[in-house]
Amino acid sequence: LSITRNSADNNPVFLSLGKSRAASAGGTTIVQSGDDLGEIQFCGADGNDLISRAAIIKAEVDGTPGADDMPGRLVFSTTADGANAPTTRMTIKADGKVGIGTTSPATLLHLKSSSADCDLQVESTGSATDARLNLYGRSNGVSQIRFGDEDDTNVGLLTYDHTDNYMMFRTADAERIRIASSGHLQFAGTTEEITLQTSDGSDNGYLNLSGGGACAQTRGAQLVLN
Repeated sequence: LSITRNSADNNPVFLSLGKSRAASAGGTTIVQSGDDLGEIQFCGADGNDLISRAAIIKAEVDGTPGADDMPGRLVFSTTADGANAPTTRMTIKADGKVGIGTTSPATLLHLKSSSADCDLQVESTGSATDARLNLYGRSNGVSQIRFGDEDDTNVGLLTYDHTDNYMMFRTADAERIRIASSGHLQFAGTTEEITLQTSDGSDNGYLNLSGGGACAQTRGAQLVLN
C-alpha cells in the first residue's frame, strides 16, 4: 500500500480510522470512555490459520468526550511466547503519562513488573560516549531519587537542593547526611553533627566533633578537646 501526498506545505499524508456509536452510516453518535477507536493488528500463520495476533497498536477514548473534545490513549500490546493473544505492554495516556507494565501510570514515566525484576538500564557502547542519567530540576527547585515500597513511599530519599546547592540523604524518612555546597559533610541534622573540613591553608585539615557546648578536634595524630 503506497500513499503519497504532493503539496507545497508541511501537511502530511494520513490514514484516518474513525468510529461512532451510531447504528447507521453517516451517524455521529458520541463515543464513550474506553471505546476502541481503531486498531492495527499484526498476524502470522501458525500452521493452522492466519488469525493469531503477534502484536496490536490501538487507540482508545481516555476520558469523557464532548463536542471538539476527544481525549485518547495509545495502547501497545505484544504476544508472549507460548500464547496466542496480545498482552498490553505500554500505554500512553491522554495526559502524556507513559506506563510500561501498567495501564495506569502515576508519573510521567512509570515502570512496573510483577513477574521479574524491574530494571532500568542505561548503556553506552560507543568509543567516545558515556552512559548518563541526568536529573535537572527547575530553577531554585530540587532533584530527587526516592526509595520506597507499596507500604511506604518515602523510606529513603536522595535530594539535591538547587537553591542552597546541597546534597541530602534520608533513611526511615529522616535526614541522616548532608553535603553542603562548601563540601562540608554533616551528619544527623544540624544540632549535633560531625563536620569534615579540608585544609584552609593554615591547618592540615581536621575532624571536628561538636554537640551541646563541647568540641573535639583532631589534627594529624593529635586529638584536641576544648
